[in-house]
Amino acid sequence: MREYEHRLKKHMYFQFNLIGFAFLCLCAVGAAGHFFKEAVWMQYHDVIDIFAYGFVDNLYQIAIKLIQSFVPFFLVSFLLKIKNRQIWSKAKIKPLNQFALIFLGLAVYLILSAATSGLITLLTSKNVGVASIPSSLVSNFLEVQWTYLFYVIVLCPLAEEYIYRGVVLQCFARYGNRFAIVASSFLFALSFGRLQTALPGFFLGMFLAVIALYYQSIRPVFWIRVGVAILSVAEMLIPLSQVWVFGIICLVS
Repeated sequence: MREYEHRLKKHMYFQFNLIGFAFLCLCAVGAAGHFFKEAVWMQYHDVIDIFAYGFVDNLYQIAIKLIQSFVPFFLVSFLLKIKNRQIWSKAKIKPLNQFALIFLGLAVYLILSAATSGLITLLTSKNVGVASIPSSLVSNFLEVQWTYLFYVIVLCPLAEEYIYRGVVLQCFARYGNRFAIVASSFLFALSFGRLQTALPGFFLGMFLAVIALYYQSIRPVFWIRVGVAILSVAEMLIPLSQVWVFGIICLVS
């Protein structure tokens, strides 16, 4: 019995250290990419301006996101013998139920965002408001917007769901679903970096983790994240009052 417990603890330490190392690699790639970008920008800024700064910057963000997200955690899944096919497996869910989950996810996101913004406003007496649209998205429509939207709406949800509801959740699920849900959601919340987004991100992560465990796939939660990403972009493009009208429709649905 003691030998079994010793092996289990050793296996747990190995898993947690490997996941921690993957996150360190993620941070290291981000830091290295930042300094590389600064060096290239300083040397070739005239050439970059010709091709549109926003377009080149978005392509850089896409490349870094791909390397950061998939390389370390593909390695983790390989070493821990986590089957990627199981993570991406086709979920047995009807299209109508998928749309219902998307609306439910949007409602959860809106409620959590409103509650967090109200709490921060109450405690700090500052209006949190909504993030303004990046200036690069306004100009150079054909060159800039599609790359920015691809990054925000497709790539970020895909990469983050693979990490947090894929590899991390599958790894932690071996020690109980409750622990897996809370731990993966906590790491997901840390990735936001700000209390305004980290707090709703934690509870949204728990909601997504429950769905991913139930369907044993990240496909349903990926479409929810795509819906949330579209809504977050809409918050920057249209007045806040109109966004909340859409939120009410989600709640009623």
